[in-house]
Amino acid sequence: MLFQGLFNKEKETYSVMHDGKRITITENGRLRILKCNGIIFSKIAQGSLYTEEYWDFFIPLAYLYPNPRILMIGLGGGTIAYQLSNILGDSMDMEIVDIDAWMKEAYMKFLGGKANFRIEIADGAEYVSSKKSSYDIVILDAYDQNGLIPMPFQEKKFITDAYDSIKDQGILAVNCIGSMIGPGLEQFIQRLSELFEVYRLDTSYRTANIVLVCLKNISKDEVIGRLNAKMGADKEKEFLLKAYASSKRVFITL
Repeated sequence: MLFQGLFNKEKETYSVMHDGKRITITENGRLRILKCNGIIFSKIAQGSLYTEEYWDFFIPLAYLYPNPRILMIGLGGGTIAYQLSNILGDSMDMEIVDIDAWMKEAYMKFLGGKANFRIEIADGAEYVSSKKSSYDIVILDAYDQNGLIPMPFQEKKFITDAYDSIKDQGILAVNCIGSMIGPGLEQFIQRLSELFEVYRLDTSYRTANIVLVCLKNISKDEVIGRLNAKMGADKEKEFLLKAYASSKRVFITL
């Protein structure tokens, strides 16, 4: 079983306060968990690539492009970066942007400082505005200490800048926490849909989070074809292929 020892007592191994934000790292059996003010920002399962939660649904992105150039906005403890780097190895060209320098310190503690990617301390919304046709993939997983996507990332300017930063036939992938469901999420999806073809993955059987895959001049059929060619023989990843193949296009007109 993936999370053997899941119900062991959680043991705190690291704790620090920064600007009123408490960062902790705990261990619970094979799980290592990073939290900010008690909200889970990252998980790693020792000996496994999988977390059994929303992070896993970003894994297929690693199979879509040869030597992809990736931008991730929001570091957390680096779960997605850890997963992608384990697949891509030295071929990964990835930048991660986070506004808080102390998150980089927390990441170093969480994953032992291992990284084959660059970490930039900057405002992600401003950072992406200067990058034109630079990335195959942009991942938005930015949250504040209250577990909310900061508003600048939900606005039309950021979405337009992100679109412009992505190469032709590229992808913007977004993690939306389940509590966003409602008018706020509908408005966000409507703004995304003005530029991208937006698909919602079926993640309900593993997580309450919503993962949106936003396509720029590439069809869903092309994405599925590439994933089947690279991942189709791997039964362990079958649930991910199914989630992408059954994804539904969402377009909301307000």
